[in-house]
Amino acid sequence: MPLVDVSNAITFFDELPGRLQAPSFHPDYVMSDAKRSKSIKPTFFVRQSGGELFYHAFHAESIPGTDLIDVQSPYGYGGPIATTADERFLADAWAEYDQWCQENRVLAEFLRFHPCLKNWRYFSGDVIHDRKTVWIDLTRADLMSGYAARSRTSIRKAVANSVDFEWVTPESFLGIFPGLYESAMKTLGAAESYYFPRSYFESIVASNIVWMGLCRKDSETVSGAIFLVGEDLIEYHLSASSALGKALASTNLLIHRAAERGQDEGKTIFHLGGGTDSSEENRLLFFKRGFSGQTAEFKIGRKVHHPAIYDNLRRNWESEVGTSAKRVLFYRTSS
Repeated sequence: MPLVDVSNAITFFDELPGRLQAPSFHPDYVMSDAKRSKSIKPTFFVRQSGGELFYHAFHAESIPGTDLIDVQSPYGYGGPIATTADERFLADAWAEYDQWCQENRVLAEFLRFHPCLKNWRYFSGDVIHDRKTVWIDLTRADLMSGYAARSRTSIRKAVANSVDFEWVTPESFLGIFPGLYESAMKTLGAAESYYFPRSYFESIVASNIVWMGLCRKDSETVSGAIFLVGEDLIEYHLSASSALGKALASTNLLIHRAAERGQDEGKTIFHLGGGTDSSEENRLLFFKRGFSGQTAEFKIGRKVHHPAIYDNLRRNWESEVGTSAKRVLFYRTSS
């Protein structure tokens, strides 16, 4: 079976065209995100044939109380990518992958496709529209002119209030951001899936696929963010602000500075993501739309490899908890 270790996965990833090298697909990110749980096994499935490449990086995890495992994208985006959409090539790749799934007792998989890569076209399972996301075109000459008036005003407000922005080292970032992020999540009442252990932050900032930015007012850090960086694409990954940071619109300044740097370094797309749900009125989506009118579809994928076992497990779960299963990996706290 064409499973490879992380070192070889990096080699294959680097062979992909720059437009396909989304940073959340990079093996370093897949490995870092696995720090969220000791039960997660980062796995890299690669198939080459006729000069074409199929790359599928995912997390495999044991299903409690069974001898089964499931497959899920890392936090954010994932799913397969390929250098061709040729039907025969993809069919052969999926046949080999499906064989691995059968041999390794994979019950089901849940994937979050990348809106800018549209990589659901390489998937052989069910594809479902979830929500809209926002991206900034970094090829436009004047970034600010592409923002809504409210975002331009907020950036100017941060500057006028002497909010200082700085790209920082991993050491400086680790001393500040994890605590700021955890505090922000507690204030928001965020679900458990939005929290990350310190080992995650230590791993991700040690990679070469991140930019780390902080905003300060006088000597106080008021906001910070991690941006994932690929060959052509930047992703707005994790961000946090204090109450003062929100009042001073420091997050707007963070995003603008990242867009400027991306433009300076020849990146073409800055993906901001979507809202906290699928509503067109979502407040976070509204905030992000202040930076661009460009939107992309976020889609999810599902595939059940052992339907009879899956249906039986679901019926037992629904009977036990007294509610219908709405999520693909319904037995997990988040999926």
